[in-house]
Amino acid sequence: MASGRATEEINDFDDLLCDLPYKHKVVVAGNQDLLFESKPEQVKEHLSNAVYLQDSGVTLERLNFWGCPVTPFLPYMAFAVERGAASKRHWDKIPQTTDVLITHGPPFGILDKEDIVASHMRCEQLGRAVQRVRPKLHVFGHVHGGYGARRAQTGPAL
Repeated sequence: MASGRATEEINDFDDLLCDLPYKHKVVVAGNQDLLFESKPEQVKEHLSNAVYLQDSGVTLERLNFWGCPVTPFLPYMAFAVERGAASKRHWDKIPQTTDVLITHGPPFGILDKEDIVASHMRCEQLGRAVQRVRPKLHVFGHVHGGYGARRAQTGPAL
């Protein structure tokens, strides 16, 4: 069992989720969620008001959701994976039938810059996976300055 303050934080988060007026809640961890990385099964025990996805999926209301917390390597962060083959192993798991993809980080070139002159905080492998799977919706965060929404361009899969 997760112990001490970490357990309290998960329980508080679960209480917050309970208060949200939605039938279903889906959670994907991020780069600050060290407990989710080190003890995912124990975290799941404390999240009774949401479905936690970690390289996994769930079907809700006839929609297939897939979630992955991986982000390009950041030292001392949770779910940090080297770009290239290491990250590709995670993105290759995304089923072709995914309707809603939820990732912590963005794909290359889509809302992946802190500001207009910043470098892309990219994940080319995730970009290729999104092109391959073509989910109806891809929800992600991580890059605080890259907030917003964008309609994807259509074109041939990579």
